Amino acid sequence: MEPIIEAREITKRYRKASVVDGASIRVLPGQIIGLIGPNGAGKTTLLRLLSGLVVPDSGEISYYGQKKGKGFESAKSKIAVTADGPSLYPLLSAKDNIKAYALGRGFPISDDEVEDALRCVGLEPGKKVARNFSMGMKQRLSIAMALSGGCEAILLDEPFNGLDPMGLKQIVTLIRRINAERGIAFLISSHNLPELEGLCESFVFLEKGKVKKALSKDELKKKERRIVSFLAKDAEGCRRLLSESSLSFERKEGFFRVDCDGDPLGLVDSLRRGGVEISDLSIEREGLLSVYSEGRAYDE
Repeated sequence: MEPIIEAREITKRYRKASVVDGASIRVLPGQIIGLIGPNGAGKTTLLRLLSGLVVPDSGEISYYGQKKGKGFESAKSKIAVTADGPSLYPLLSAKDNIKAYALGRGFPISDDEVEDALRCVGLEPGKKVARNFSMGMKQRLSIAMALSGGCEAILLDEPFNGLDPMGLKQIVTLIRRINAERGIAFLISSHNLPELEGLCESFVFLEKGKVKKALSKDELKKKERRIVSFLAKDAEGCRRLLSESSLSFERKEGFFRVDCDGDPLGLVDSLRRGGVEISDLSIEREGLLSVYSEGRAYDE
């Protein structure tokens, strides 16, 4: 499958400092990718580079395999980006914001196309101006603007910031629906790792401008640990068996909490065969947040 966007070893410097440093990334049709990294890692600059808003100092970016000429410009026009939050005209309505966006991008747009984009994101083509929108409405309008241009990939920079729980749910649902119904790819930069984990099929980790690791969802799951929590009638016997098995565990408020890389039920069977009677069993799965914050995302 040919990538919509393919960047090879791209670098961008400001005042001799490399904000993006030799980064390589591919965005395939229909993918939803999470871009993860600390503040100052270069995520916003990378999105600007991938969208064509900023030109790299070195390296190469292609769109649908096009590297230069009219084919390159035509393919690049299929990429939309919201960097540094939604860029809206505060005194214009949703409908007029889309028309202004289309004018700035140099493509014609009909009223039917505008209303289709607004309908897709659940906004009305009324007279209410953008400065009076909630943050969730602003985020949905920015996506509608991207859709109006017939884009095939949308790059979103911190789209969950400032959203209340209902607004967050609406944006996540909207991204899923657009991806499923229209096949549009998304590259999403966010610090909201639980939402990214549920939404994305792969993850790119950026540190100091470098792509440090890329993981599919299946690869991420292999790095997750499971925490088995239970009460043991014979606490000392349980402690002895766990120590002999070299498993990492702690006891807190009477409960044993065991890090289990393998089959949690196998651990339970092993304890029972060893004569340990357990109760109040629960199994917790770690998520992206734990894997990333503990540095295990980068383990081979």
